[in-house]
Amino acid sequence: MRYQSTCGLVPAQMTELIARAWQVHAGRPAADRYDFTLPFGKATTMVLLIARHNLPQQLAGDLFGVAQATVSRIWRYLLPLIGQVTALDRRHLHEAPARGTVLIDGTPIPTRLGSFSACGG
Repeated sequence: MRYQSTCGLVPAQMTELIARAWQVHAGRPAADRYDFTLPFGKATTMVLLIARHNLPQQLAGDLFGVAQATVSRIWRYLLPLIGQVTALDRRHLHEAPARGTVLIDGTPIPTRLGSFSACGG
Protein backbone atom coordinates (compact mmCIF):
# COMPACT_ATOMS: atom_id res chain seq x y z
CA MET A 1 0.00 0.00 0.00
CA ARG A 2 1.21 3.51 -0.76
CA TYR A 3 0.92 4.85 2.77
CA GLN A 4 1.95 8.41 1.91
CA SER A 5 -1.07 8.97 -0.32
CA THR A 6 -3.55 6.81 1.58
CA CYS A 7 -2.61 7.53 5.19
CA GLY A 8 -0.36 10.58 4.96
CA LEU A 9 2.69 8.77 6.32
CA VAL A 10 5.86 7.41 4.76
CA PRO A 11 6.41 3.64 5.26
CA ALA A 12 8.89 4.16 8.14
CA GLN A 13 6.38 6.37 9.97
CA MET A 14 3.66 3.78 9.40
CA THR A 15 5.87 1.02 10.80
CA GLU A 16 6.71 3.11 13.86
CA LEU A 17 3.08 4.07 14.47
CA ILE A 18 1.92 0.45 14.25
CA ALA A 19 4.73 -0.66 16.61
CA ARG A 20 3.87 2.05 19.16
CA ALA A 21 0.17 1.22 18.98
CA TRP A 22 0.93 -2.50 19.37
CA GLN A 23 2.99 -1.80 22.51
CA VAL A 24 0.09 0.06 24.12
CA HIS A 25 -2.39 -2.61 23.00
CA ALA A 26 -0.22 -5.49 24.25
CA GLY A 27 0.40 -3.72 27.56
CA ARG A 28 -3.30 -3.58 28.41
CA PRO A 29 -4.86 -6.28 30.58
CA ALA A 30 -6.23 -9.12 28.46
CA ALA A 31 -9.82 -8.24 29.42
CA ASP A 32 -9.36 -4.69 28.05
CA ARG A 33 -7.83 -5.70 24.71
CA TYR A 34 -9.86 -5.96 21.51
CA ASP A 35 -9.59 -9.36 19.81
CA PHE A 36 -8.83 -8.34 16.22
CA THR A 37 -10.17 -10.25 13.22
CA LEU A 38 -7.71 -8.35 11.01
CA PRO A 39 -3.97 -8.36 11.55
CA PHE A 40 -3.13 -5.44 13.86
CA GLY A 41 -1.19 -3.55 11.17
CA LYS A 42 -4.06 -3.79 8.68
CA ALA A 43 -6.54 -2.69 11.32
CA THR A 44 -4.38 0.34 12.15
CA THR A 45 -4.02 1.17 8.46
CA MET A 46 -7.79 0.91 8.02
CA VAL A 47 -8.42 3.34 10.89
CA LEU A 48 -5.92 5.84 9.47
CA LEU A 49 -7.47 5.51 6.01
CA ILE A 50 -10.96 6.19 7.41
CA ALA A 51 -9.70 9.16 9.42
CA ARG A 52 -7.74 10.73 6.55
CA HIS A 53 -10.37 10.30 3.85
CA ASN A 54 -13.57 10.26 5.91
CA LEU A 55 -14.53 6.91 4.38
CA PRO A 56 -17.83 5.33 5.32
CA GLN A 57 -17.28 2.30 7.54
CA GLN A 58 -19.21 0.08 5.12
CA LEU A 59 -16.77 0.97 2.32
CA ALA A 60 -13.76 0.39 4.59
CA GLY A 61 -15.22 -2.98 5.54
CA ASP A 62 -15.59 -3.91 1.88
CA LEU A 63 -12.01 -2.84 1.14
CA PHE A 64 -10.57 -4.81 4.07
CA GLY A 65 -12.92 -7.81 3.88
CA VAL A 66 -14.74 -7.37 7.19
CA ALA A 67 -18.24 -6.37 8.24
CA GLN A 68 -19.17 -2.76 8.99
CA ALA A 69 -19.81 -3.70 12.62
CA THR A 70 -16.25 -5.02 12.88
CA VAL A 71 -14.93 -1.78 11.38
CA SER A 72 -16.93 0.16 13.97
CA ARG A 73 -15.50 -1.85 16.88
CA ILE A 74 -11.94 -1.52 15.54
CA TRP A 75 -12.46 2.24 14.99
CA ARG A 76 -13.75 2.78 18.55
CA TYR A 77 -10.85 0.81 20.02
CA LEU A 78 -7.93 2.03 17.89
CA LEU A 79 -8.69 5.71 17.33
CA PRO A 80 -8.10 6.73 20.97
CA LEU A 81 -5.07 4.42 21.11
CA ILE A 82 -3.57 6.08 18.01
CA GLY A 83 -4.30 9.47 19.56
CA GLN A 84 -2.45 8.38 22.67
CA VAL A 85 0.69 7.20 20.86
CA THR A 86 0.87 10.29 18.63
CA ALA A 87 0.09 12.89 21.31
CA LEU A 88 3.71 13.97 21.73
CA ASP A 89 4.28 14.21 17.97
CA ARG A 90 1.46 16.64 17.24
CA ARG A 91 1.71 20.40 17.26
CA HIS A 92 -0.98 22.38 18.94
CA LEU A 93 -3.67 23.91 16.75
CA HIS A 94 -2.73 27.45 17.74
CA GLU A 95 0.72 26.88 16.18
CA ALA A 96 -0.69 25.75 12.81
CA PRO A 97 -1.34 29.18 11.20
CA ALA A 98 2.23 30.28 11.96
CA ARG A 99 3.56 27.43 9.80
CA GLY A 100 2.01 29.04 6.72
CA THR A 101 -0.38 26.29 5.59
CA VAL A 102 -3.27 24.60 7.34
CA LEU A 103 -4.76 21.39 5.99
CA ILE A 104 -8.56 21.52 6.19
CA ASP A 105 -10.52 18.60 4.76
CA GLY A 106 -7.62 17.68 2.49
CA THR A 107 -7.27 21.22 1.10
CA PRO A 108 -4.13 23.26 1.91
CA ILE A 109 -5.25 26.68 3.08
CA PRO A 110 -2.56 29.43 3.05
CA THR A 111 -2.50 31.52 6.22
CA ARG A 112 -0.82 34.68 7.43
CA LEU A 113 0.39 35.17 10.96
CA GLY A 114 -2.07 37.36 12.79
CA SER A 115 -5.01 36.62 10.47
CA PHE A 116 -8.17 34.84 11.55
CA SER A 117 -7.48 31.34 12.83
CA ALA A 118 -9.58 28.37 13.86
CA CYS A 119 -8.45 28.98 17.44
CA GLY A 120 -10.41 32.21 17.70
CA GLY A 121 -7.37 34.43 17.18
